[in-house]
Amino acid sequence: LLNLTLLGLLLKVASANFGRRGLVVATALALASPLLWFVNKGHTEFFTVCLATTGVIWFLKRRYGRTVLALGIVSTQNPPFLLVALLVVALGIVRDGPKMVRHWVGCLAGMLVGCLHPLYYFIRHGNVTPQLITGAASGEGKGFREWTCFLVDPDVGLFSNWPWLIVPLLAVLAVTFWRKQKPDWSVICFCFLAVTILCWAQTKTNNFNHGGTIKISRYALWYLPFLYPLLDRFARNYPLVPVWQRGAAVAFLLAALVVNTTKFYPDRKESFLFQTTIAENFYEVCPGLYNPIPEIFIERCLQAELPTDQWAISNRSGTKVIVHSGRLIKQQNWLRHGKKLDGIGGCEKRIDPEKLVRVIQQRDQTPDAIEWFYINAPGDIFLEMDVPVLSASDEPKNVLR
Repeated sequence: LLNLTLLGLLLKVASANFGRRGLVVATALALASPLLWFVNKGHTEFFTVCLATTGVIWFLKRRYGRTVLALGIVSTQNPPFLLVALLVVALGIVRDGPKMVRHWVGCLAGMLVGCLHPLYYFIRHGNVTPQLITGAASGEGKGFREWTCFLVDPDVGLFSNWPWLIVPLLAVLAVTFWRKQKPDWSVICFCFLAVTILCWAQTKTNNFNHGGTIKISRYALWYLPFLYPLLDRFARNYPLVPVWQRGAAVAFLLAALVVNTTKFYPDRKESFLFQTTIAENFYEVCPGLYNPIPEIFIERCLQAELPTDQWAISNRSGTKVIVHSGRLIKQQNWLRHGKKLDGIGGCEKRIDPEKLVRVIQQRDQTPDAIEWFYINAPGDIFLEMDVPVLSASDEPKNVLR
């Protein structure tokens, strides 16, 4: 009931500010996206996306007080949005200067609401968020891969689970260039900085492949509200293109809607321990182009949550293998002494561990630190005269992944 109320609020605000165009865009963002699966769930994602999108709509109309209030309410569940609310205040001052004073009531109310979460936990538990208290998050810095994984990772990323976003993106760029439309740089700056803030905040998590979702990461949904301006521009440009292009766009969007509804239908079961079809094909065709966070690759290949004591794990086709450098030393010692090596999990075929160890030695890729590292396109590392072996936990072939 709460989710439907939030959806009604979003559609009402979109319709009031942008008419039928806003209603269509907001409906597409909420129900023709991965968010559809969460409509009947008790998670906070539907709450977050609906309220944050409402805030973005008000930002486009320069109603900064309402934007900050909406983002402040969102931050009671996801604190990083408080930083996005501060960004709205800063950009409002840059855009409107002294006129920003008119919005002080809403801005103050939003900041006060947003401070409730960190203030409560600091007073009661000595820290600003329960994630830091329980160890679910940490303050340590992480690399570029962690910054971008919830956008581009083939398994958990937004663009790999909602790939048809490429069509409105390219269409908007093309029409903007050909018709010499002037882009709104303040909106672009807002969306870019907001996504950057959320990327930074999400690097603090210690659980990149989490449950409570279907394929896509719940963190990836945080970016949906900042796609509203892109989809709105796409809808605004729709009447400006030739009839055949409009027909092609409608046909494509209807097909995308059918696929999205099938994949993210709310009654489908939770699924976070299987690779997506895009990930499987990507790692089979071009395994060296992207090395995912080890936690994501290992759990989805083994179809089990960490920890694991295996020294090497492969994808289903054997084209991408992740190896633990510390455990590899033990296998190398066993190989030198003629002992039997431990097996390798994840692959449909049986991998010969001796062949894999020799490939690693030939490539000399072992890192100095004790960590996981990837061997991409290792070649023929399979046992001869072998047949595919599937475990009982393998996902049925007829299930849409």
